[in-house]
Amino acid sequence: MPPVECADFAVWDTLSGETLGVEDKARKKEKAGAGRGFNWFAILLAAIVAYGGWILADQQMTMGALDDDMAAARERLQAARTENQQLKDENTRLQDDGYIEKLAREELGMTRKGEMPYIYADNK
Repeated sequence: MPPVECADFAVWDTLSGETLGVEDKARKKEKAGAGRGFNWFAILLAAIVAYGGWILADQQMTMGALDDDMAAARERLQAARTENQQLKDENTRLQDDGYIEKLAREELGMTRKGEMPYIYADNK
């Protein structure tokens, strides 16, 4: 049934399907306007969303810092492994008598019995 409006008698409410008198219609408008006040639910929902965003951003910054720390630790680990391998190689060479003799001659200036060391003078 289509809505019928009469000046003083009644109005057909299309939502609820009831016939409302003039006083009922005015009361319904007041009631609808009363719910338009301060919306605490929207404020609470916005605060929860903002807090969740802040936590997410903080976690992303923390994860970025941890990733940087992990990359630096990996570089230090690789440098330590390289140095360890070099020291192992040096240890292996120091087991050879020829290498020890070479070091003694070059770094300490040692000679065998009967050898004459050659020392050159700088002309400065």
